[in-house]
Amino acid sequence: MGFEVPVFVHLRHSDRQQLAAFDEGLVAIPEVNQAERLFGTPGYLLRVETEDLDAYQRLFEEQRANTNQLMSTIVMRRVIATRPMPIQRKPPPQGCLGDRRPRIVRRSGEGEGPLQPRSEAI
Repeated sequence: MGFEVPVFVHLRHSDRQQLAAFDEGLVAIPEVNQAERLFGTPGYLLRVETEDLDAYQRLFEEQRANTNQLMSTIVMRRVIATRPMPIQRKPPPQGCLGDRRPRIVRRSGEGEGPLQPRSEAI
């Protein structure tokens, strides 16, 4: 296989039984290598992989009867391939929203002594 296509699917009906049946039907199609049910419209996002464009067209025509609309997009070029998410996040720079480190301040009338951290976070 080497022809990969993202496909958006709009269903004619969307009660629980029909959604469950559609989910099971997707599992039975080996060319569907990823399927996600979405909130709102469209109802599903699929990643379909076939041998070539002709094989995709045959699959598309076979499955079209089960949906209200199939919309596929042919990818011109993959800019970033799937990559792992970072395991650890870098701490935010000081002063960013969410920074809970104590801030050093001098209140008016406190003299010239050493600065002390305030007890509350910023």
